[in-house]
Amino acid sequence: MTLTEWQAQQIETAAKLMAHFVRQTPPERLHWKPVAEAPHEGRSVVDQVQECARANRIMCAALKGEAAPEMGEPITEVEPLIEELMASAAAHAAAIRAFDPARLDAMCSTPHGEMPAAFCIGMPALHMNYHTGQICYVQTLYGDREFRPSFD
Repeated sequence: MTLTEWQAQQIETAAKLMAHFVRQTPPERLHWKPVAEAPHEGRSVVDQVQECARANRIMCAALKGEAAPEMGEPITEVEPLIEELMASAAAHAAAIRAFDPARLDAMCSTPHGEMPAAFCIGMPALHMNYHTGQICYVQTLYGDREFRPSFD
């Protein structure tokens, strides 16, 4: 296995793990937002998945030298949102597999400025793993203390 293939698989695995923990969240808690100190607002499970799917699409476009895609209205239903998360991860993994490793130092244009290609390749897996942890934390805030691992 090449390092490129390994990183592409990390993206796909992170999305699968996130989807697993989203599905462990009761439907009535998917849009629940924990209380946060003003002026901030807590973020729901759906908010966090939406952010990850969008970030995957942005980093994918940056690697391919394309403009960031228009995002449209947020997806609020859980299964279509998980489908978008998985599709965005698959698209990013495909972009990684097609990327020339000799260009890892190249700069990519994103809505947040220029970023090294290596960052655009690695960030989505880290981002999804971080937000998966946040989803698990949100679950503890409403009293769910059971850990339901997935080893698929």
